[in-house]
Amino acid sequence: MPTNSHQIAIIGGDGIGPEVTAEAVKVLETVSKADHFDLQFTHYPHGTDHYLETGELFPDAVLEDVRR
Repeated sequence: MPTNSHQIAIIGGDGIGPEVTAEAVKVLETVSKADHFDLQFTHYPHGTDHYLETGELFPDAVLEDVRR
């Protein structure tokens, strides 16, 4: 049973970023199971593709979420 819980913001990035981030998440999940702690991930889409599609860089609301 998990004794600790951690919230982690995931921002995949650009280029090799999303692939590397996905593998890092897998590692964190494996470690959390082995060491009995809970992880909660929140994924944010704020890379270049998001910017090109929406014109939105990194909204204040997301910045506040990440700070928490």
